[in-house]
Amino acid sequence: MNSLRSRFVLFLLKHRHWFRLKLKRKTIDWDTSIPELRERVEKSAGRFGKLPSGIEASPVVIDGFSAEWIRPSQVQDNRAILYFHGGGYVMGSCHAYRAIVAKFVAGSGIGALVFDYRLAPEHPFPAALNDSLAAYTWLLSQGFSPSRIAFVGDSAGGGLCLATLLAIRDKADSSASSSCCSLSLD
Repeated sequence: MNSLRSRFVLFLLKHRHWFRLKLKRKTIDWDTSIPELRERVEKSAGRFGKLPSGIEASPVVIDGFSAEWIRPSQVQDNRAILYFHGGGYVMGSCHAYRAIVAKFVAGSGIGALVFDYRLAPEHPFPAALNDSLAAYTWLLSQGFSPSRIAFVGDSAGGGLCLATLLAIRDKADSSASSSCCSLSLD
């Protein structure tokens, strides 16, 4: 049975529209504007909190798309988390997931690379998968060993994470596994 505190939090989440003086919740349907939805997600990302003390975010550009290193301060490690954000392949970003990923980093002491893969519908399959492969290839080019990279994803990012692992397995041969630069699904 849920605690009184958890029931209260769930009640507040379910009825948060009342705090905006709205009688009905705004639902996502086929008429929802994708740019408006993305804007709401980015705006609400700030409510998840700030980076924990001792954690830094630094921007990176990989093959023309944005990424961020979320790392413990003053720590250089030969391990990395490659984080695939969620959002149904239509929303989400490094900024929106920064605080969430920072908790993984703070708990593990391992830096995480979060990247902005191209989103649908403007960029259909396999754009997001190719960006994922580019992020993985970039990590390898930075000197990370494949065995020292943890793949982590949530929601749609979890699916993209698994698709990336399968693409690496299917595309890599003995010569490509060391450089991994031939990975692409175009």
